[in-house]
Amino acid sequence: CVDAGGLIRAVNPAFCAAAGLEARDVTSRRILDLVHDDDREELERGLDGAREGGRIACRLRSKEGTWLEVEWTCQTSPDSGMRYLKGADVTGRRPVESALEESRGTILALFENAAQGILTVDPAGCILSFNAMAERLFGYTREEIQGQKLEVLMPAKLSDVHERHRRDYFA
Repeated sequence: CVDAGGLIRAVNPAFCAAAGLEARDVTSRRILDLVHDDDREELERGLDGAREGGRIACRLRSKEGTWLEVEWTCQTSPDSGMRYLKGADVTGRRPVESALEESRGTILALFENAAQGILTVDPAGCILSFNAMAERLFGYTREEIQGQKLEVLMPAKLSDVHERHRRDYFA
């Protein structure tokens, strides 16, 4: 709980445990004193704007001097002006997000450069993605085919049967 002047008025045990701090070490201190220099302006702006349910990301100094990456949501009491912050330690998220993005890039490169035509469809049979080889094989550009039913790519005599098989597959 932070007052209008930015002073910490109360903390819960979960905050203390995550930061390795005692409540007496942080109450009556400015919240900005616990935040990384590069993040103070964003936190101050977020607290001043007190965006209801808005997210504020910053690094918070732990007792050991390490930096915890914290994502806060803020709600302001209209009566007292007190800001109630709920924080989540997201320190481990950035490496995971980076690995996920790298993996996504690898999969996209494999999809795009495959020697086979690859396409994806949703349960309704609408084409979602179409790789370069599929463009060459079927003669459609992605823009032309995306959103079309898969069955447009097959002879009419097979499309009804295929549509039933597809519905059964996704059922």
